[in-house]
Amino acid sequence: MLGLAASAAVIWSQKSEVTEALKREGMAAQTALQQAEEAERQRKKADHQREEADRQRTDAFANLRTALDLADGHRKYGDLLRMQGDLVEAEKAYLRLARIMDKLVSNLPPAQPGSKEFRENLQHMLAHANYLNYLGTFFEAAGRFPEAEQHYRRSLEFFQAHVAQNGTFQGIDGGTMGGARAWKDLARVLHASGKAAEAEKAYRQVIALRTEMEAAIPNLAFFLFGRAQSYLDLGLFFAEIGKTKEAEENYSQGLRLLEANEPPATWKRERRLRRFQMARGQRLLGELFASSNRPQEATAAFRQALKLLEAAAAENPPDFVYIGELAWFLTDGPEPRLRHPTRAIELARRALDNAKVGEGRLRLKPLSKAVADVVLWDLNTDSRSIEGLHEISLTNTLGAAYYRTGDWKSAAAMLEEALKALPENNGTPRFFLSMAYWKLGEKDKAKRRFGEAVRWMDKYRPKSLELIRLRKKAEALLGGG
Repeated sequence: MLGLAASAAVIWSQKSEVTEALKREGMAAQTALQQAEEAERQRKKADHQREEADRQRTDAFANLRTALDLADGHRKYGDLLRMQGDLVEAEKAYLRLARIMDKLVSNLPPAQPGSKEFRENLQHMLAHANYLNYLGTFFEAAGRFPEAEQHYRRSLEFFQAHVAQNGTFQGIDGGTMGGARAWKDLARVLHASGKAAEAEKAYRQVIALRTEMEAAIPNLAFFLFGRAQSYLDLGLFFAEIGKTKEAEENYSQGLRLLEANEPPATWKRERRLRRFQMARGQRLLGELFASSNRPQEATAAFRQALKLLEAAAAENPPDFVYIGELAWFLTDGPEPRLRHPTRAIELARRALDNAKVGEGRLRLKPLSKAVADVVLWDLNTDSRSIEGLHEISLTNTLGAAYYRTGDWKSAAAMLEEALKALPENNGTPRFFLSMAYWKLGEKDKAKRRFGEAVRWMDKYRPKSLELIRLRKKAEALLGGG
């Protein structure tokens, strides 16, 4: 009996151990199952959070694009008001644009570098920089130089931030190109504000950035021409502050760059642009020689400028910019023996017709004659407003050409039309208009327009050789009456 009892105890003990083992295994399995279920819940929760984050990010970027469209709408509305002469309301539209863009860039959603969203953020930053620069041109044209300088400097901050985040120069619409344009605009307004030392530094910064672009994309004529043009701009700056030697050095440097870098025969637009820039350089050099009592060298430079403009205007397809620039040279070129106002009228009318249909054209920045600033293609400016402003410039040319032919009535009509279309227009048409009214016997109108021209010139371009020449002619006519 004792042996049987002992065996039963052993069996019971073993059964208990098995039961405990099974119980432990069951509890472990239950724990593992609970952990798996919790892990699945956490995975689903994480998936849901990621989906929600993706949705929110998608919505955020959609909202950014909507805000960008709204901002551009205010910019276009401002352009329309500006063209209608309502500068007060135009400024309000532009400032609404600025507020939208300030809010947009201050709330950019985070994005992984290299992602589509990251690239979109960079584009929004670039758009803000371009809009700030655009506002700068508006304030500059209105003679509000401190505000213009403020907006140009702010635009530079965003262009530089774009380059810093992008890592390297990325294409012709990147921060480096925009920065070069902003430095150039800043240099111009610093010069107009009497800050010559700062202006010179800004012009040299443009040359440095243009050189950087050439290194990034070698053998691209666009950038070579940009650096050459920057030397011409710096030369004009030196000419207007009386540094003749430095002006000649920079004009010559710009022309050497253009002469040494002829684009391939298939690059027809670039070859035409090169001629145009060379013509500008020769004209500037001729004006410098003429003001320095070097008449033979001046005449040779003017003849070369005319030859280059003729070649650029003669090429196909017709382009209103080149035709218009030739018309202006034939109307009011510094060398009277090279003028041909009758032909200029024909060319200006042709250019006005062509302005509506020309493609692939060189564009002028708004108020280009006001700032004497012919630039390369601006990819961030609406072409329709550019064409409208250039049509006004062509109307000025037509009016001046009529004056040269002795048709005072037609001259006054065309010049008044241009001023009505753009009240902030520069001093050149006002000088011609004052002379046309004087010839018509309307002396009060002549004196009023002359006074406006003088005030504009004294404020914006007191050292402009072209305006000095026109002012002297108008003074001689009105003073002798």
